[in-house]
Amino acid sequence: MDFKKLKEKLMAKRPLFALEYDGSEIAKMMPEFGISMGFNQYSTREVDDIYTHTLKVVDNTCPDLRVRIAALFHDVGKINCLTVDGHGECHFYGHSLESDYIFMKYKDKFDLSNEDIILIQKLIHFHDTEINERSIKQFLNYFTAEEIELLYSLKLANILTLSGEFRDKRRQELEDELKFFESSLYVKEQEDLLIDADSDNDKYSYIDLYDENILLLALWLNDNPTVSAYKAKFNFDDCIDFMFDNSFILGIDTPKGMITYKIKLDYWEMFNVQEIPYSHVYNKDRPAVVREKLESVLYKGYTKK
Repeated sequence: MDFKKLKEKLMAKRPLFALEYDGSEIAKMMPEFGISMGFNQYSTREVDDIYTHTLKVVDNTCPDLRVRIAALFHDVGKINCLTVDGHGECHFYGHSLESDYIFMKYKDKFDLSNEDIILIQKLIHFHDTEINERSIKQFLNYFTAEEIELLYSLKLANILTLSGEFRDKRRQELEDELKFFESSLYVKEQEDLLIDADSDNDKYSYIDLYDENILLLALWLNDNPTVSAYKAKFNFDDCIDFMFDNSFILGIDTPKGMITYKIKLDYWEMFNVQEIPYSHVYNKDRPAVVREKLESVLYKGYTKK
């Protein structure tokens, strides 16, 4: 079997039946799956070995190739993240990142577009992340309404494989999560509508405000070359990271610590600051902290060392 045939089987009406007897072939193509076969998860929630669980999840998803590829890879990194607690229960902390890493090893074999690869990464990364008040902003920034439907197809498919009591509880929680996301998305859409500008009653969009703020920031940095600042594009040589797709990192060093911004690549040429190959840091501080750091530059004459 080759990857073209694997894609065909993933899109079968019942991919579980299509793939159930192809485990050895898949293991030859991607050895990480061979390790997952027969691996007991020693969990009261998970009744199947990792590979069987994976096939059931694929079988339960909507017939979208991107979702089914994400389902195929969503738990493949579990074994590399195994820890066992004092009660003998297995945990796989960080397995989404490991699964994403494994997917990236084989992404080119599936003949996918860059947009599809990024979406599959998002689905893998967030397949077991809860949407709540702390994480909702992240979801609203990373997912469109259409993409959240695909994510919920994967999340629901994952839940349907759980043992009875856990399945029913998590399914209700998932429904509540989806309602919370939809209500939060509605609020965001309303906030993104045009707002009245106080000065002349012209209509002003948040896109306009973003453009002006970025321009003002660029003007300030360009006019103050003694301020220590850098810009770095994401390095696509290693992997594709959806968090930095079509963006770059702008960093400003201050006496009270680094300030970093994620800015659309469209504005790259505006900033006449030092370019570095890649940024190690991207931290988003609270607004009050950012203001304090900026004031340490503005009012104390901080300059490059």
